[in-house]
Amino acid sequence: MKRILIILIICFPIILWAQKTIIHAGTLLDGKSKKAVSSRSIIIEDGKIVDVKSGYVNGDNDAKVI
Repeated sequence: MKRILIILIICFPIILWAQKTIIHAGTLLDGKSKKAVSSRSIIIEDGKIVDVKSGYVNGDNDAKVI
């Protein structure tokens, strides 16, 4: 029983880290232009920004939407 508990404690943060997160940004400063853009979705996977899309993207069943 202790082995199972230890394995779960070790693996649980990895499971949380691997989730996909989508942030709906009302206004976004992209760092390239001096103008703010509106209605953007920031897609984060494995703790890194992988894409920024125009509009609000619906998340998959496994995605956390903020």
